[in-house]
Amino acid sequence: MSGSFGSNGWVMTAVALALAAPTAVWAQAAADNEGGIAEIVVTAQKREESAQKVPISIQALSSTQLRQMGISNTNDLPLAVPGFQISSSAANQLYYLRGVGSQQVSTGTTAEVATFVDGVYMPFPSSALQGFGDIESLEVDKGPQGTLFGRNATGGVIQFRTKDPKFDLGGEFSASYGNYQHAVGSVYLTGPITDKLAASIAAITDDQMDGYGKSQATGKDAHKRSIYAVRGKLLFNLSDATQIRIGADFSRVRGDAGGTIRPAKGVQLWNQVTNTQQIIPGFYDTNQDSSAFHTVKDYGGFVRLDSDFGWANFLSISAVRWNKNTTNVDFDGGPDRFLPVIVISSDRVITQELQLSSPSDSKLVWTVGGFFLRQSGDTAPFQFGAPFPTFALPFGVPLGDAYQVYSQPTATSFAGFAQATATVLPDTHLTLGARYTHDTKKINGFGQVSGPSTNPPRVLPFTVGSQTAKYGKPTWRIALDHDVTETVKVYASYNRGFQAGTFNANNASGFTAAANPPLDPEKIDAYEVGLKSDLFDRHFRANLAAFWYDYANLQQQTYVNGQLRTLNAGAARIKGIDFEFIYQPVKSLSIGFVGEVLDAKFTDFANAPGYTYPQGFGVGPLVPTPIPNAKGNYLSFAPKFTSTAYVNHMLETSVGMFTTNANLVYNDGYYVEPGNLYKEPHFYVVNLTEEWAPNENLSLSLWIKNLFDRKYDQSVAAVGTVGFAGNTVGAPREYGFTARYRF
Repeated sequence: MSGSFGSNGWVMTAVALALAAPTAVWAQAAADNEGGIAEIVVTAQKREESAQKVPISIQALSSTQLRQMGISNTNDLPLAVPGFQISSSAANQLYYLRGVGSQQVSTGTTAEVATFVDGVYMPFPSSALQGFGDIESLEVDKGPQGTLFGRNATGGVIQFRTKDPKFDLGGEFSASYGNYQHAVGSVYLTGPITDKLAASIAAITDDQMDGYGKSQATGKDAHKRSIYAVRGKLLFNLSDATQIRIGADFSRVRGDAGGTIRPAKGVQLWNQVTNTQQIIPGFYDTNQDSSAFHTVKDYGGFVRLDSDFGWANFLSISAVRWNKNTTNVDFDGGPDRFLPVIVISSDRVITQELQLSSPSDSKLVWTVGGFFLRQSGDTAPFQFGAPFPTFALPFGVPLGDAYQVYSQPTATSFAGFAQATATVLPDTHLTLGARYTHDTKKINGFGQVSGPSTNPPRVLPFTVGSQTAKYGKPTWRIALDHDVTETVKVYASYNRGFQAGTFNANNASGFTAAANPPLDPEKIDAYEVGLKSDLFDRHFRANLAAFWYDYANLQQQTYVNGQLRTLNAGAARIKGIDFEFIYQPVKSLSIGFVGEVLDAKFTDFANAPGYTYPQGFGVGPLVPTPIPNAKGNYLSFAPKFTSTAYVNHMLETSVGMFTTNANLVYNDGYYVEPGNLYKEPHFYVVNLTEEWAPNENLSLSLWIKNLFDRKYDQSVAAVGTVGFAGNTVGAPREYGFTARYRF
């Protein structure tokens, strides 16, 4: 199948029909007053409770909602969660919430937006890409987290909950096929082994066999990815009060998505070999002589113990994870063999979390806990050049040889945390939380020359170094909430967030204290006031949150003198409003509008890296031009406005249930570097799904993603003098069908 779909005339008709389907039920609203908005259960406070009762800005989605909105993996989440952005770099997924995030991709770094699966911290940027084969729910908790979570986060937390094993035999099979020969298959099976032991296994394969574009230099496909993942879980009911869960998972991601170098929208790339502009007419096409390619293997296991002591609940989560990543990127973006970069890295992390918490019906609701993390990694090597037939590298590297960077970063973290909520007045609750985190970061490494002219390899003495940095900080949370009625809550909170500093693990200049000083820790003070309300017999939901962040020592990754470096930006101020409106007049119809208004600017960033186009915007080479101070410039990947509007309608007939879902996603555009020279233009995406379920076991659906075939970049970066390169494209129009059977 090709990616073409015909003209937009009949496409507009399809949208009109999809949105017209629900209108017939409006007249029934007075007669059918059933079906108020359902409660959404979340674990933002490490206990199951309604999202409407938690004084935190949360967006939660069930597996059904994710499926109906066309969300198949974390790469699609910006289409469902306003204010959530992804910057992809080769195999790495780098998250932003409310403008807080970083493009750090090297071994040993910590994400500002932390990811947890079944309570297990997922530390690697390349392990953040999650397929949704057995996902039960997704929860996005916005703002600094740390007084209840093992691993602290300055931007927020993404929690995935997978299906637990059941003591009744059950399962689900799903198969999808669409254009670009995109085939997806998943299976989930669960059942009892004994009367106290149940098991489950889930697997998914997601294979896009045709690329969205092609390389003009090689004729090969560009922008495609395959994902394979399997997860197994055991549930032991040792007694009515004690359960043990054991889980293991493995995933493999292959492809070039996130690593291609092609012109961002509105500009062209500069050919560093011919010293001319590259003309690449196709939006999804590249001109690279070698395909960007990565293979990531991520795997691990955990043991979770839950025990009810009566007076308290005990939780222990022990986990170990490994990650192996091989990436090849043609950084010059042109048809000549000028600057190939190869990265081979491996990481291991061990985590242990302990918690003791009060019963949920206690007058004083409390949690105390501790967390330990030990992470070690190897980058062997981070390689520039070879084969390199024409152009010499720095440091006196001979023609045809390569410059290789080897590093071994480690991180050790200890933390203790506690939080308590008390009723201080009728219907008024005060929450106090505290945490102390102590992190130790170490790195040793060197640079060497290797190749036909340098055999054996020659270590460059001035690059050899070994360093240690220690960071320790208290953080806290203060929140006051009041139940105005049973279904209306107001709250105010203040959170202090902290993230330890780190080292540049892939530093081409070496690892001495002068060449690679440690970064300062981040600090964020987050203030938030909010309203959560279910009105008119729970037929209308209105949630609002206004926030203000004072953000210091931001850890920003950017190109400095042609080299990718992480550095501290001085300070930033972030303010905005989150909103969520849902109207459900009858059980069969739901209309939603969710969004975020954001204003995120630097208040101080002296000597910030920047760029200019001396020959005019988008013309000629991109010239690095330091900025005396980037004060007043917008943060990267922080659009001023993002929103999602959706309609979901269910129609029960004599031949089964028909479910129609239409959603519109809008993004106002975002800057990609501190100088604010380039801004990704605004874009919108429309997705449609029509599902027919003849019975409760079987469903068939037709779907279209990006209905109007809007062209946009999900991630853009300034790459040396080459220009602004879109390394991750938003998917073009995709369409297909899905069959699902469950028992």
